[in-house]
Amino acid sequence: MTEKNMTAAGSGFAESVDDLFAEWNNTDRPGAVVAVIKGGEVVHRRGYGMANIEHGIANGPDIAYRIASVSKQFLVTLIMLLAEEGRLKLDDEVAAHVPAFPDYGAPITLRHVLSNTSGVRDFLELLDFCGAGMERPVTTDDLMALIFSQRVLNFPPGARLMYCNSGFLIASQITEQISGQDIASLLRQRILEPLDMGNTRLARTDRDIVARMASPYLQAADGTLSKPVFGVPLSLEGGMISTLDDMVIWARNLANPKVGTAEIFSEMATPAIHTNKTRGIYGLGLLGCEYRGQWTICHGGLLPGFRTEILLFPDQDFAVIVIANVDAIEPAAMARRIADIHLSDILAPPPPAIEVTGLADKTGLYHDSESGELFEISVEDGELMGGAYGAKFRLVPQVPGWFTYMHPVVDMRLSFAADGAAIEAVISGNKAVYRKVSEGWQPGEIEAYVGTYRSDELKADFVIRADDQTLRLQIQGELGRADFTLGPVLPDLFTAAPQGAQWLAFQPVLFFARNAEGAVEVLVGNGDRTKNLQAAKINL
Repeated sequence: MTEKNMTAAGSGFAESVDDLFAEWNNTDRPGAVVAVIKGGEVVHRRGYGMANIEHGIANGPDIAYRIASVSKQFLVTLIMLLAEEGRLKLDDEVAAHVPAFPDYGAPITLRHVLSNTSGVRDFLELLDFCGAGMERPVTTDDLMALIFSQRVLNFPPGARLMYCNSGFLIASQITEQISGQDIASLLRQRILEPLDMGNTRLARTDRDIVARMASPYLQAADGTLSKPVFGVPLSLEGGMISTLDDMVIWARNLANPKVGTAEIFSEMATPAIHTNKTRGIYGLGLLGCEYRGQWTICHGGLLPGFRTEILLFPDQDFAVIVIANVDAIEPAAMARRIADIHLSDILAPPPPAIEVTGLADKTGLYHDSESGELFEISVEDGELMGGAYGAKFRLVPQVPGWFTYMHPVVDMRLSFAADGAAIEAVISGNKAVYRKVSEGWQPGEIEAYVGTYRSDELKADFVIRADDQTLRLQIQGELGRADFTLGPVLPDLFTAAPQGAQWLAFQPVLFFARNAEGAVEVLVGNGDRTKNLQAAKINL
């Protein structure tokens, strides 16, 4: 494949893309690789920055990168091929294939887990909740035991979208059972070899040796770079490695299938319909939604130091691939900025800029008393931001009075009350009201919270102690330990800030439930993808 620097509509398209990545195109910084495809032809293909700073290796189309959750669409393709052959059905119950799968009192199907609507808790966040995090080495058996020990769903199956790697890990194992092959061999035989994607593979751990593999980098707020540590074994929920050139082949296959069919990929990109009859944004391993008036199909990937986005505009036969080896680059945003340049003549006008100076009274912390969820509004670098559990994303005007929350896998829009005292939110078609939290509440007798709380689901203890009028938490689990400082929000409600460096810092919300006599009895934890996790206070 030869590099082309073609122009779009007579403009300096290649130069415009180069400008987007100019700050990363240095010999002392990591960066990204980018491909732009129009009508099946590569019109831009280039690397920016370094694949390995220490050895002076530049990013380029033949360098290998972790593509993380972009792996999911390959898994779903394998499952759809097996379904076409009559070897399974998307509406098969998971328990029919996996006897150890918990009985939640409601059927959970393959379709539920592949559309992120199962309600099952995500194993990556469960690792955080049991003290291990994502840095400490664990085994696949550890992950499966953790998933199967959960006795509560986040929500009834099909009710809403909530991203869940657990479901795709289980689906990977079901695929192995049905096919009689390990997932790496099946992937190679059914997809990679027929498409001549010779530089793509499943690499379960960072101990795997991969030729011409880029190094991942994390960038701190002051610009300092470091290398991440990731100890979790992966299957096709996020374990694939590929090159830019191989991903170009895959993007072409999505548009003009040689493996799979147009019908398969159309079904994968069709968003799920929730039990409340609303249509979401996530299909089966792919997201389908509008961007500036045009239908798009996309998916991102995120692992420590690696970020990926594949974005297709099917009606325009146009695609963008961005793979970064530093967490400070946002491929999803960059891919859309590239589309803004190339498709400027057909895209609807962008939403108007938000005048943040008039929104100062709306910044702060909001609380939904029904779910126990918190949501924070802030202004950062002149942009309105929203988020929970330590992660924030831009808020973009949608229709008058409403904003879209630009989280890639959260289906949410929100509106501010006129007095700034509440947020009305619609999440996967379900309404929620967050009321603004008044600042200044402090707990009185903090000794009431001190003690040990045990979670049988996690096989972990939550140990609360008082340290100079500050509450500290240590999670002590079979898989690891972690320390947090608790910050008061409302009576019996606290945020937990992690101590020490973490990738994607885990910041759960903790509620202390009391019995009829007013004594603290149960600790209830909520995270981004784990809800209502309970630990009972024990006497030691």
